[in-house]
Amino acid sequence: MDDASGDGSDTSDRTVLSHSDHSDTHVVVPPSPLLSGHKDDFVRGVSTTAHLANIWQFLLGRNALELRRFYTYYFLPAETVTNIAEGTSYRVTKSKLLFDSQQVVAIKHVIPRQMASQGERASSSEHTLETVLRELRILAHKPVRKNVNVAQLIGYGAEEIQGHLAIYLVADFASGGTLKDYLTERSDVSMLERAHFCYDISCGLAGLHTCEIVQGDLKLANVLVFEDNEGFVAKLSDFGCSIFEGDADYTGSWIYNAPEIRRGRSCGFASRVDMYASDVFSLGLVVWETLQGGQPFIDPALEENHLLWLNGLPRDELLLQALQAFELLPIHGLFPRRVLRGVLEGSLRDEPPLRTKCQAIVKLFQTDRIFSNSQRNTSSYFNPSRVPPLRKWSFTRTDGLAATVPVPLQTELFTQLKREINNSTQTTMDSPYFHLAMCHLTGFGTSVSQDNFLESLTRGAGRGEAYSSSLYLRMHLALQTPVDTTLRNRSSHRTS
Repeated sequence: MDDASGDGSDTSDRTVLSHSDHSDTHVVVPPSPLLSGHKDDFVRGVSTTAHLANIWQFLLGRNALELRRFYTYYFLPAETVTNIAEGTSYRVTKSKLLFDSQQVVAIKHVIPRQMASQGERASSSEHTLETVLRELRILAHKPVRKNVNVAQLIGYGAEEIQGHLAIYLVADFASGGTLKDYLTERSDVSMLERAHFCYDISCGLAGLHTCEIVQGDLKLANVLVFEDNEGFVAKLSDFGCSIFEGDADYTGSWIYNAPEIRRGRSCGFASRVDMYASDVFSLGLVVWETLQGGQPFIDPALEENHLLWLNGLPRDELLLQALQAFELLPIHGLFPRRVLRGVLEGSLRDEPPLRTKCQAIVKLFQTDRIFSNSQRNTSSYFNPSRVPPLRKWSFTRTDGLAATVPVPLQTELFTQLKREINNSTQTTMDSPYFHLAMCHLTGFGTSVSQDNFLESLTRGAGRGEAYSSSLYLRMHLALQTPVDTTLRNRSSHRTS
């Protein structure tokens, strides 16, 4: 049957036996240890194929159910596609949907390793895929999806490029562009609208912190402007540097980092509270630049190295400069001067313990009726909820969704599995022959073959694999094929 999806997906009725994310499925064989997050999982390796597999495993799980699967023919012809931007991880285009030409979306194409510049390290593509998975996990988290000040993800898709799988994400289109562009390219942005943007950003960041997510790279370029019923609203985007688990370091962008980050002080997992405080310092800089129309807080005429200049400032010097700049703003009429000054004073302290928590900053905004009467923001997403742990890739599922994995990825996974088995001294996977047998049984990455299925089970049982041994005798008896006496006894002992 011809593949009409455009991404190499095979949507036939093949099924894969395994333990699944879905509770209403029928488990045919014992649950696979790969879904338990075992330290010796097959995808514990750092290969690009493994990272792609983990992304797809997440997309097929219950935590991504609200994300829609897109296919290339869902979009209008290529001549309607417009390039928006290109970064380290994504090339972003704008397009319209074929079945709803009024809906404009942004398509974030993950830059595949084949398109990487010459001399780039091989690990860069793996880092890119780690970044994509991190964003997916954050943007699929239900409390984050309820946060009206976070740019939302609609769905995902895949396309085949030069024989390899390339993933893309589909997001709401920001008609106002980045907040930096919006502020610098328009001359009619009032001071009150700038203040509302500061409130939007604070609400978005407070929602993330409540979910124990550190944004990690807050700056005007990572804030997008969308149009809604009340005008324009600012939403946080780009979570490639975000932190929510593990022993990660705060990276961000040096110019917008807090002093403790710029000066190289330790800010690891054990000091997560300090990471929130680092976000708050970046928030103060973003508020400062927003209020002065997107102009950088560092004087563009400064010839000295910016990082050296920042690290040489006296204690709380940036706060003093921000307050001086604040007093020079062209403020006329209704404006929450007291609130904005308080935000700057509470965020731009050099010492992390002296900074105000982001939730308290939101409450400070809400002491002014300009913000308390706004219908944009609610407190519903301030309920604590951590991002769920990640389940690693498994070759075996009972829900039938493995058949929707794009064929190029299936083939790469199957090839890598065989490579691991052949190089048995480096195999880190539990029951590799059992998983190879399941591939031959279901046609995952290869053709369906009863002979290869039984041969793989036999080899696994011969190696003492529990899963292979438990199925060996039953499968041979059911198919009326010869049974090895030694393996019969071992299998009988396993199933007794």
